[in-house]
Amino acid sequence: MNIPMENEEIVDQEAEEPPFEFMDETKFHLMVEEYVLENDVNYIDAVLFFCDKYDREYDDIKKLISPNLKEKIKMSAIKEGYFKE
Repeated sequence: MNIPMENEEIVDQEAEEPPFEFMDETKFHLMVEEYVLENDVNYIDAVLFFCDKYDREYDDIKKLISPNLKEKIKMSAIKEGYFKE
């Protein structure tokens, strides 16, 4: 529990997303996971959402896709029928 000191505000650090320039694989993965769960979308749509949100091309974002997230994207693609295993 944060108790503010005199003239100090409580800031909810989890509520703010980091600017794209400071994003790393872990932060991006957590954001995608949270978006998938909260919006009932697949991993592909979640990644595309963040491409649009940050006005980035997929090539800019792919460096943030961890091997674990890549596997989840692949499984989404198979489930949606985009390609076979």
